[in-house]
Amino acid sequence: MDELLQAKSREERMGEMADLLEVVYALGVIDGIEPNEIEHVRKKKRAERGGFEERIFLIDVEE
Repeated sequence: MDELLQAKSREERMGEMADLLEVVYALGVIDGIEPNEIEHVRKKKRAERGGFEERIFLIDVEE
């Protein structure tokens, strides 16, 4: 993630994003999760909760 944040150009950022996806897909392989399954869940969560375009992130939840 640090490398993505440090990337200066669009091309560098795309390369770093591709690397992050490779990590996610490799983690999926461990549990037998296919990339299309991850994408399905991503789309479902986005429809239910929204995305991150406005760069608003939930840090903590207190119960």
